[in-house]
Amino acid sequence: MSGISVKLPLQYDSEDGPYELNKTITDTVKQNLKMIVLTDPGERVMNPRFGAGIKRMLFENVGSPQIGAVKNAVTSQINKYLPFVELVDIIVIEPDGSSVNENSIQVKIQYYIKPLKASDILEIILNP
Repeated sequence: MSGISVKLPLQYDSEDGPYELNKTITDTVKQNLKMIVLTDPGERVMNPRFGAGIKRMLFENVGSPQIGAVKNAVTSQINKYLPFVELVDIIVIEPDGSSVNENSIQVKIQYYIKPLKASDILEIILNP
């Protein structure tokens, strides 16, 4: 079976060739969305405006202004780099005091891939 893109993180796979591949468009879109969310602006060579940079929230006092900024950054990046993806909802779950690490943040992004008429959820848990 052929693949669409290299699956990240890179892993050796004798079936696909040197590296494991994403075999569906939905997997590739989810991986691309994850890269947008986790990349800090300025981190990508030759494209300094790429990325939503949510990792910066880890050591901030998370509140409405920070959550709004994250939602705006993710929305604008999706609109620019994945225009065929419709953002349904972004949920930022803050630490509630019972978690082991007070600096962890959980982000759930619900999205819809228009050409495929498919919905999915990207869930990211950030820990320092």
